[in-house]
Amino acid sequence: MADNPISQYDQDFADAMALKLRLNRRPQLIKKYGEFRLGIAEQTCKQHPNADLEEVLIGIKEAGF
Repeated sequence: MADNPISQYDQDFADAMALKLRLNRRPQLIKKYGEFRLGIAEQTCKQHPNADLEEVLIGIKEAGF
């Protein structure tokens, strides 16, 4: 059986689930790190797409910011 690419429906579903997980995680990150730090970390991740949001948050916190 040949490898079939993922259907558009399945891709849309996967994208929707990923968005839902990100949105559900945000309040937990705000509680743990604070909204100010989270905003900075999100901007950093936009500028550096390979950055991991939680690693950036940990780095900001460890730096005392």
